[in-house]
Amino acid sequence: MAIKVIFINFYGTLARENDGLIKHLCRRVCETSALNVQPPDVARFWWETTNNYCREYSGADFKSFLEIEKMVLQAITARYESSLNVEDTLGEVLQSWQRPETWSDVRPFLAQLPLKLCVVANADRTILENAIRYLRLEIEHIFTSEDARCYKPDVAMLQKALGHMEVKPKEALFVGDSLYYDMQPAKAAGMYIAWLNRAGRSLSGDVMPDANLPSLMQLKRMVR
Repeated sequence: MAIKVIFINFYGTLARENDGLIKHLCRRVCETSALNVQPPDVARFWWETTNNYCREYSGADFKSFLEIEKMVLQAITARYESSLNVEDTLGEVLQSWQRPETWSDVRPFLAQLPLKLCVVANADRTILENAIRYLRLEIEHIFTSEDARCYKPDVAMLQKALGHMEVKPKEALFVGDSLYYDMQPAKAAGMYIAWLNRAGRSLSGDVMPDANLPSLMQLKRMVR
């Protein structure tokens, strides 16, 4: 069966993750903490708490990603007895989401792409639209966690994205940089999967992608 739609992750795949900001904020938590804590401890707790809240606040209890991020920051300052200003920090994070940098292979990849493309992201719709507008990317279709009322790696999000684009799983290719958030749920949904592996990482885990790509341009040559 021929591929009709490429579904693609946004943050980490089309836009760069702002890892520098997260590391900086983790250091600031430590500097303003009354406890003896190290940045990796804060980063681990940040990631775990975000995942837990995304699972908890889905479906009928859905909360936006911005709401969840505020709750995570509140949990971090409480756990580590930090005087970090949550509202100011949330503003920094929000700006990084809405004004990201992109990768050098993204614009050539999107230019005259011969298939429909839909961005799928753990993001609030307005924030994602602002980021795409800021980067001046020509993207027609987007599907967010706010639309699905759940978050990757929940397979339900990708099943709803398939319904949104009116395609069957075997008519879809999912492209992402995360084995956990992208490849795992896409495989569970029955989609073809392409792992964008710009850093040349070793494959780990049980999910085997249909393609292991160092660049989006290699994917473009394949779909052509």
